[in-house]
Amino acid sequence: MSYIFLLYFIIILHLVICMVLKSLCVLTNINTLITLNIWLLFIYLAYYFDNVLFLAGPILLLIINEILYVKFNIDCFNGEARTKLFYDITTTYFINYLKKNTNLTEGMYLKDLSDNSSLMNEAEAKELTPEIANIRKFEKFFQYLNINPSEYKNITILDMGCGNGDFIKYCKTLGIQTSAMSISREQVISLKEQDHDVYLGSYRDFQSQFVGKYDIVTFWGSLEHLTQSYPCSKSGEEKAEKEIINIMSHVKRYYKEDTPYKLLFTASLHMNKKICKDTLNAYLVERAYGGWYFYEESGKTLSDKITSIGFSKIKQDDFTYHYYMATKIDRTHFGKPMSPNIYNMCGLMFGIFVNPNILAMVLYTLRGEWMWQFDNKSHLFDDKCETCTFVERSIRPTTLLWSVNKLEDIEK
Repeated sequence: MSYIFLLYFIIILHLVICMVLKSLCVLTNINTLITLNIWLLFIYLAYYFDNVLFLAGPILLLIINEILYVKFNIDCFNGEARTKLFYDITTTYFINYLKKNTNLTEGMYLKDLSDNSSLMNEAEAKELTPEIANIRKFEKFFQYLNINPSEYKNITILDMGCGNGDFIKYCKTLGIQTSAMSISREQVISLKEQDHDVYLGSYRDFQSQFVGKYDIVTFWGSLEHLTQSYPCSKSGEEKAEKEIINIMSHVKRYYKEDTPYKLLFTASLHMNKKICKDTLNAYLVERAYGGWYFYEESGKTLSDKITSIGFSKIKQDDFTYHYYMATKIDRTHFGKPMSPNIYNMCGLMFGIFVNPNILAMVLYTLRGEWMWQFDNKSHLFDDKCETCTFVERSIRPTTLLWSVNKLEDIEK
């Protein structure tokens, strides 16, 4: 009978999580379904053989899976589903509880948008609301691409991996035609309800609805998720290089044939290979959100890889400070370290019954792993980010690079 109670407990636990999030996003995730079926199997085995030791089976399998991942970069869970869960949960949290700042990337904290060296200090940055800092980022984007405002009505933009849609919302205020795509059903539903042209799908797959329609294609942080692999592994590097070739072969077909732009904008974090290898921090970052960072080395950046497959590099700059500051001064930013509360403690206690990704997400936030990327320090329970600092590029785990590439020859 105790096995039946455990089964009821797991089912009720799934339903409670959906009620708290006001969404079915966890219940419908592939990795959640895998976890649930494994528990059902071992509960049945424990009941059939009347041996409680079978209930340790799911935990043992999870440990084996993590060992395989660390040692051989083999993961029995779906990598893209880990990324999807991260953004589904983040989006539902923003929509249902914060209702204000929906920024999933950096702000812009320059005194003069035309001068990349004119960084605001913390006190000056706090004079900006997160929403204004986000808008300034988009203003900087158009300046960075050298797009004349008189051209806004003539250009079309495709935003791949649109997050909560802040960029396409801003473009709409300028009269710019935009389309967007996300793997998160929660994000797509929300943006469609706001009358935006948004599609559910993956940029890894060819999207016929985009062919020949755009002047500019943007990836705001989304190419950090082009594949899921153990940080700094050789196999991960090989997978990422194959995947970027595949993705760009699709992107090339999305440009208008007669556009003079053919611009590709990417904003992406890059890993310092000397720091990331075999660290718990890098491991938890990847397990929480599912992704891969290209290396912050000459010839190995994302822009360099894109250059090697038909896109000339126009410019590339370090904007890491603005990602750091967005979290440092805003307690609602997704990267802020978290103190223990009833929700994350339940995630630690019961995540094993629902989806192991939740365990990684909780540890990631409690330890402040997001801010580790900018100062190489743990920020355990530091929800005010008082211990957060910003260190120079050579000793920083990650660097945010903005880059602009241009397609020179569209392959027929």
